[in-house]
This record gives sequence, C-alpha cells and structure tokens, in this order.
Amino acid sequence: MDDKLSDENRILDAALDEFVQRGYEDVRMQDIARAARISPGFLFFRFPSKERIFLALMDLLAASVETKILAAIHDRNRGMQRVEAALNACLAAFGKHRRHTKILWVQAVTLGAPFEAKQREIHDRFARHIQGFLDEAIALRQIPAVDSEVISAAWMGAIYHLVMNWVRSGEPDRLRIQASLVPMLLHSVQYPAAPGAAAVGLCTPGMPPSSATAAATTAMTTASAASSSSVRR
Repeated sequence: MDDKLSDENRILDAALDEFVQRGYEDVRMQDIARAARISPGFLFFRFPSKERIFLALMDLLAASVETKILAAIHDRNRGMQRVEAALNACLAAFGKHRRHTKILWVQAVTLGAPFEAKQREIHDRFARHIQGFLDEAIALRQIPAVDSEVISAAWMGAIYHLVMNWVRSGEPDRLRIQASLVPMLLHSVQYPAAPGAAAVGLCTPGMPPSSATAAATTAMTTASAASSSSVRR
C-alpha cells in the first residue's frame, strides 16, 4: 500500500509541475511519465487518463486546505470561534497555493462536466464543515436560528468568487479579501467580528471605505443564486 501511495504521489507531483509549466491542454501523458521517471504503461495502469490525474490533483489541493482548516479550529471553542477560524484558514490556505489553485481551478474549466462535478463535490464538502460550525453556534445561542445550509453554501460561493478573481488578476488582494469578507460574513448571521477586524478591511490606504467591501458584497449577491441552486441539487 505504501509503495502504491508513493508511486501515485510521485506521479501527481510530476503532473502538477508539468501543468504549471505548460498548462493542462499542452501536457501529454508521455510528458508526465517522463517527468515522473516511469514508463507510460505504468502511468496508464495507475491513472487511465490525464483527466483522472487532474481530478486527483484537485482532491489533493482540497484535502490540503481542509487539513489546514481542521488544524486551525482544533484549539478553538465550539461555535462561532470555529466558524471565524475556519473562514480565515480557508482563505489563507488558498492564498498560500495561489499558483496551484490557478492551474487546478481556472484551467480545469476545459474539462467540462467532470470538473463541474468535482468542483461541486469540493464546494459541498467545505460548506458542510461551515454548516456544522454554524449549527453548533445556533445550539449555543451565539447566533439566531438561521438556515445554516443555505448560508454556508452562499458563504463558500462568495469565497470561491473572490479567490478566483484574485487568482486570475491579483485583485482584490488576498489580505483585503480576508479583512473585509470575514467580518461581513459573520455580520450576516448577526455575530460581531473580533474588535477592530472590520476597521482593518475599511482602512486600506487610498481606498474609500465603501470600496473595501464592495467586491465582497457583490460576491455574496452573485453567489446566493448559484448557491441556492447547489443546495437544491
């Protein structure tokens, strides 16, 4: 089993390097085999197609982000402290892997239905974590009784929208997103952010106060309709 995992990890590492350097469309299975120093036949035995490798890399990135979220909440009290820690950890983790995120989420659009299914699966997995923390907060009476399923899906939609904009263009800056979006999301369930958190988002030098949260508000509005559709599915 360890040998199998070692083989797969070597293949995935090599494939990611190839995708980063050349882009998904220009990489062939033979290129991945050569980079991983294995035979094409062995590569096809482990992964029948380039698409399967790409989807496995998406899973790997999602698992890395998920691990960082769970580590961030480990020592936090139940309820809203976990919600806030999870939101910050999610944004920080995607920010740390910006180049990989750009390859695995932006270029993956060319995969069509398989990418959409995998994206929805990962989106729903993260949303379920947030929903669980919100339900804890409701049970602890830290926030009013809200529809945690819809809210968690909308939150993940907003995070995805803003992170993808940043990955593509570099704007809004990740720290601006984190400083403005997290307090706004917490406020949406009538929970006050940590003292001074909102001010951080509203005091970016040279930026009018209303501009600091404009992108976050737009993302929430855009994500709500899509998230409601995802919840129904």
